[in-house]
This record gives sequence, structure tokens and C-alpha cells, in this order.
Amino acid sequence: MARVRVIIHYQTALFASGLARLLQKAPGISIAGMMDDLPEAIRMVEELQPEVIVVEGGEGREEVVSCCEFLRRSPNSRVVTLRLDQPTVRLCQCQELLVPDVRDLIAVVRGKTPLPARKSRPPPAA
Repeated sequence: MARVRVIIHYQTALFASGLARLLQKAPGISIAGMMDDLPEAIRMVEELQPEVIVVEGGEGREEVVSCCEFLRRSPNSRVVTLRLDQPTVRLCQCQELLVPDVRDLIAVVRGKTPLPARKSRPPPAA
């Protein structure tokens, strides 16, 4: 069984330590790091290219920005957000499109993506 490396980005230390203990009990899962500082977490994600990034969800824009930044730096990772006060998880996706022309922008706004998605970085070498 392939090992799944997980990085946890958290706001609450107790949340992170409890989640890490829970995940480590599952066969094949290892915790590659836990960070509360977003810039430090981004650097770690970029360096390690983990299979999964778990983000302690919050309110508003910061959660969305952090998810998109993690995916930009590690496009093959799965980013999962969860909150202590909700029994749901979110699987984040972020698609980056090149829009060289205003018609392309309008097409995206209309829900059409005529241009192929491009990844910000190539996947890590095996």
C-alpha cells in the first residue's frame, strides 16, 4: 500500500494534534508536517509535494486563498478543508486558465472554458 503523506495547516493546535493522532492510526497515512503559519505551510507544501493537505477551515476569503495557493504550489495534491463546528469536509479544486483575450474571459464567466487548463508547475520528478 502506498504511503499517503499529509500536511496539516491549522489555526487551533488542539485540532491539529487530535487530527494528526486520528489520521496516524489509519494504515498507510503519515503526517509529513503541521503548520499554523501560512507562508511556512506553503513552503513545506511546495518542498514536499504531499498527497493530501488538510486545512482547518475558517471564515471567508482566507480559506479559499490558502486552498488555491496550496494547489498552485502542489497541483497533484488533494486539499481538504474541515471545521470543528461542521460535520462536512470540502475537497478544494482550483483551475487556472490562460485568458489572452477578453472573449476568453467572457467565455469563462459564462461557464465555458474553451482553453485547456494549465498547471502552474510541472509535477515533481519521480
